[in-house]
Amino acid sequence: MMTSWPLLLLLFFMLAFLPDKAGGERVWRRRTEIGFAIGLGLLFGLAACSWFSRFHLTGPTLSSDFYDFCSAVSTYRSEDLSAYSQDRSYFAGWLPTVLSRRVGIVDGMAWTAVFSSVLMGIGLYTWGRALHSRWAGVFTLLFALAMAPLVVLGRTLTFYPEYVAVFTLSAGLVCLAIRFRSILNLVVACLSIGACLCIDVRGIVWALPSLFLICLIYLPLGRKKGAIHGAIILAVMSFAWWGGGRAYSSDHTTLEDQANPVRLYNEHKDFGQPLMTEPGPKDIPNFVWGHTPIHQIPKTLFMLGRDTKKVGPLLSDARQTRRGRQNHFDPWYPVVIPLFVLALIAMRQRPLAFFGLLFTSVPFLAVLYHASTLEFRPRFAASAMPPAALFLGIGLATLWSLPSDPAKPPKEKENGTRFDPKTIWPNSLRVVVLLALVWGFLPSYLSPKAS
Repeated sequence: MMTSWPLLLLLFFMLAFLPDKAGGERVWRRRTEIGFAIGLGLLFGLAACSWFSRFHLTGPTLSSDFYDFCSAVSTYRSEDLSAYSQDRSYFAGWLPTVLSRRVGIVDGMAWTAVFSSVLMGIGLYTWGRALHSRWAGVFTLLFALAMAPLVVLGRTLTFYPEYVAVFTLSAGLVCLAIRFRSILNLVVACLSIGACLCIDVRGIVWALPSLFLICLIYLPLGRKKGAIHGAIILAVMSFAWWGGGRAYSSDHTTLEDQANPVRLYNEHKDFGQPLMTEPGPKDIPNFVWGHTPIHQIPKTLFMLGRDTKKVGPLLSDARQTRRGRQNHFDPWYPVVIPLFVLALIAMRQRPLAFFGLLFTSVPFLAVLYHASTLEFRPRFAASAMPPAALFLGIGLATLWSLPSDPAKPPKEKENGTRFDPKTIWPNSLRVVVLLALVWGFLPSYLSPKAS
């Protein structure tokens, strides 16, 4: 019989009494951290693709848009871009196309999914590390292995593994740039935001909060520094705009059409529910990054938000959406919410981490609302769940670091001494316990057969 969440929380609480704490490291050693991130990302991708995904894919599966992605790779490979899918970015199709020239279309997409799973692991670790500590990054990866929509991405033959990987890595790099401020971290974070904008038209939902946060942190740092940082941000975003003009064709499907809640309602509503009128041509900005004027962004997002709020309650009881919500979202709330609240309380004296967590999580939570109320699909669930693993990882690291975090933490540094080696053995024991739970040696909801 599976243990309940209260028993798991009790176990986590007991592990907090080990003699050394999982406090956040306030020193960033670039070479060491990059090595940790890549190594742990590789381990995550290997475990997710070769082991954990097998528990959730019991037979051959086929995405409803599988032909669309295969066609996109095929036409890109033959350089017939006039027949390329109007719903897909050239940027997203580049890697599977390059690989397909060596191993074929399907295997090219498969290896791209595996690479994306590794990249997502790097992003999850970086996210947790930037907001708390290395141990928080490790705990985040372990919890992610217990979430079915995330581990099956490595076996998903679409472009969605790339989307989730880029969005997650960007969130981690943005948080890294605001915690450990430097020109290099700023440039890398802005490039990752540009990648979000160019990999899919919906990437603007992830890019805008991150870009706003970067500007909020970097521009007020004095007149000279602010001017330099502003020039860097403007240059990278201009490059991203130029890239968007080449990542999307002139007749690419617009953001409003691709994420149209009213059309979704009309397709999935119950028989007795009335049809809704979709917005007319005059009301639609037809936004595509790199093609449509930037001042149309607020109108686009406002229209989508308004229609989503109107349609959501009407579709939330649809059979597929209700079952997906009950199986993949609802069981996590009893443990995610308390640990998330604990993490926020612990961050009250660390405003950069506090705002970094909130701003980078909001886009994923918007997708969570979409998948919970409008339309549940595994790919949408995967686009929503990275923050759940992060909240668990940071919350658990916070619980296991109390009361070691000082009320006024010292200034963050890019170089310095290594973390205290005395923390290795107690935190290693905690990792072993989590591994036993996630691998199913100790029966719980974290077991692959339970999730």
